[in-house]
Amino acid sequence: MKLKSFHLISYESVTINFTTAVITYDYLTSLRSVPYGSEEYNFLKSQVHLRSAERLRELCCANRGTFIKVGQHLGALDYLLPEEYTRTLKVLHNQAPQSTRQEIEQVIREDLGKEVGAAIYLERVFCYFASCPLQEDVLSHSRPG
Repeated sequence: MKLKSFHLISYESVTINFTTAVITYDYLTSLRSVPYGSEEYNFLKSQVHLRSAERLRELCCANRGTFIKVGQHLGALDYLLPEEYTRTLKVLHNQAPQSTRQEIEQVIREDLGKEVGAAIYLERVFCYFASCPLQEDVLSHSRPG
């Protein structure tokens, strides 16, 4: 009997590949017939940068977690990336999607193999667990409690 192998394709993989393909296609088709270096070329390139950055931001927000952190990092690379990218991705620093306490508890259950039945469980595992998100600058300077 021959076994068939099944490959699980994650939602993240699909969205990454799709977004990459759309961005690549946009650059290739939008700039193809315009003379390089012309005023029109620079205008169109800026528009493609902006559309691509917005798609990238949407990808980060849809996949959350590490994707948000990567988007935040890219938003800080103003010395390397076009302004359209950094300006668009900088919003991830203060407008990133927030996880609910239930989502956080689910991650802990999956990652640590612990049941989070009691409301005080998180406070027993961690020195401090805020019910609402703290700003990054607060975290870098002091710990509440």
